[in-house]
Amino acid sequence: MKPLISIIIRTYNEGKNLGRCLNAIKNQSYSNYEIIVVDSSSQDETVRIAESFNCKVIKIKKSSFTFGYALNLGMKKSKGDFFVSISAHAFPKDKTWLENLISKFNKEKNIAGVYGRQIPFQNANPIEKRGLIEAYPDIDHYIIQEQSRFSNANSIISKKVWQKLMFNEEIGGAEDIDWCARVQAEGFLIIYEPSAVIYHSHQESIQQTYNRFYRESKSLYIIGSVLIKEHCFVNYVLRWLRSVFLDYIFLLRNFSNNSKKWYFLIPIYRCAVYLGQYRGIKDAKKQ
Repeated sequence: MKPLISIIIRTYNEGKNLGRCLNAIKNQSYSNYEIIVVDSSSQDETVRIAESFNCKVIKIKKSSFTFGYALNLGMKKSKGDFFVSISAHAFPKDKTWLENLISKFNKEKNIAGVYGRQIPFQNANPIEKRGLIEAYPDIDHYIIQEQSRFSNANSIISKKVWQKLMFNEEIGGAEDIDWCARVQAEGFLIIYEPSAVIYHSHQESIQQTYNRFYRESKSLYIIGSVLIKEHCFVNYVLRWLRSVFLDYIFLLRNFSNNSKKWYFLIPIYRCAVYLGQYRGIKDAKKQ
């Protein structure tokens, strides 16, 4: 019999997206799973939608939420041998997503986790499209990841490894990168599986973009991640210039009628990214 998979979905006011996600999971070829929704006091239809799909719903206070805490809680309340994490505003591309995620545990020994490919929604902004294409390449084979790269937007982990090394509940973001680094340090494997594909991108305002990069960079600095580069304002300016240049090249090669506004918005959004990173690390150093 196939092992039971517990799918953990963290939610807060995801009423517009959750049904699409759950419906795509319902149509998976791999059928031995349960779904646990950890909800942070949503004010919309999120909980009702989750219950209509027979999900187990765990309610927490919004003030108690961290990404690591919500995941650990959902996993503690689950019954599976493996834990899948997927973003509530994402959804699997096809029916083999779940099958492809778990399949590598039969091909390699000592696996801690597998993360899959993410492709942007059609209406995603060009900055995020370029970022996802570069971070999650479309290749025809899986990769044993040597760097500390992992994403709980689309991942599966071993319960046995999680019981030894749970997610960090104290940091405000990047709990997946922190966990990845810790399990790799213990000799476990992290695998990138490009055939396990989801649609996922953020529809964020400039302020939301700033907040996300502030939160994640602050957390990465706190955990001592190798992904943090030299903290120098001049370096951030240079990185901003390089990113804006590459964004414009990408935009020119992938132009559409909806792209016109981004000739103006790209420098502003990139400023939000790097200013968020700079201030996040600066504040982390004060702690």
